[in-house]
Amino acid sequence: MAACEEGPVELQSPFLEMPELPELFAALGEGMGGPPPGIPAALWGSMCKKRLQDMHESNHLTVSEREEHLTKRQFHVPGRGKRTLTLQEDPTGKFGGSCGSGTVLWPAAMALVEHLDGEVEKSCLNCRVLELGAGVGAVGLFLALFKGCEVWLTEAPEQLPLLVRNVNENSPDGLDLQVAPLKWGDKEALEQLAALGRFDMIVGSDVTYRPECLSDLLSTAHQLMSPQGRFFSQPSRPAR
Repeated sequence: MAACEEGPVELQSPFLEMPELPELFAALGEGMGGPPPGIPAALWGSMCKKRLQDMHESNHLTVSEREEHLTKRQFHVPGRGKRTLTLQEDPTGKFGGSCGSGTVLWPAAMALVEHLDGEVEKSCLNCRVLELGAGVGAVGLFLALFKGCEVWLTEAPEQLPLLVRNVNENSPDGLDLQVAPLKWGDKEALEQLAALGRFDMIVGSDVTYRPECLSDLLSTAHQLMSPQGRFFSQPSRPAR
């Protein structure tokens, strides 16, 4: 999940003196306004400085240089039949210029796919699905390709280039699949999505590990889900 993460912070030189901790946290946005509970401020500051340096390096790479940092994996869906998704990952964050968690396939997504395989019928042509914090897109792609659902994949804007690549990699002609930027709690974006119709199912994997984001997550799901809709979430990390 990447909805609470902010975009890159531009630096003029990789050798510039880094700001003091309070200014550093502020530069990285609300989502990183201070160290998580139990993490020493100095250690958190070092992690944040490394993140800024990585962002700066990524912003100076050419497109081909960024693509060299992508890796490709085959995700074989458990169960009967040969059902495979080809997913590109950005483990270093260099392709998208983001160090967010949505750049690789996490175990939570694989577990949610396996669970939904038993929950969703083989042909759900009239089922509208919204994935929150889609990351590399595994869950939404599975529902569109192998269950026939109409799927909207949403992510933070800085994560979209990788998500779009995976959609293009796995989408045959005529697949009913859309990609849209969405930051949870964004009133304008929520109104635009709601105007297109509410969703029968909302899914999200590894989207609940940041307590400060839960209110916006639940509010977003409530505003976009139909009255008889269902919300499936699969955690994999302890709340910090």
